Amino acid sequence: MLDKPSLRQFGTLELIGFLQRLIADVGNDPRAVSYLLSLDAEIESLELVADEKVLYRALQNVLMNAVLHNPEGTAIHVTVRREGEESANIMISDNGTGMDEDTLNNLFQKYYRGAKGSSHKLGTGLGMAIVKNLILAHGGFLTVDSEVSKGTTFHIRLPVRVHEKSI
Repeated sequence: MLDKPSLRQFGTLELIGFLQRLIADVGNDPRAVSYLLSLDAEIESLELVADEKVLYRALQNVLMNAVLHNPEGTAIHVTVRREGEESANIMISDNGTGMDEDTLNNLFQKYYRGAKGSSHKLGTGLGMAIVKNLILAHGGFLTVDSEVSKGTTFHIRLPVRVHEKSI
């Protein structure tokens, strides 16, 4: 019996430069021109073993949701921190409208599209379920905190590449 071919192309990914390019791409989207995008990294370089296209898709979805579900002028901030020797923590936060408890509790459910009174009706309700699965496929974790009228923060933890020391 043959193994199924892998759908993922894992390789070494330098996270800080990757995030800089991603934020620039999102910032160049015409829908994002009235939003304040920023990146804070306390380290200059951090390597992951990741599928660059898949990780890009996941993080772009989170960033674009922050644009599409918040009013113009919202600040969207990406923070990267090294967590010990084994992981990196990426926080994507905004100071926008936030989510109510029902939305927060169902956010990662397939076909869930947010509060019924939401002004944004586009989408299939699959985006955040896909994001969570893509992060999990990288051996990572994803959680979210949100408060109505105060904003939302996504916490994404990914394993870092461990360098073997040569003798």
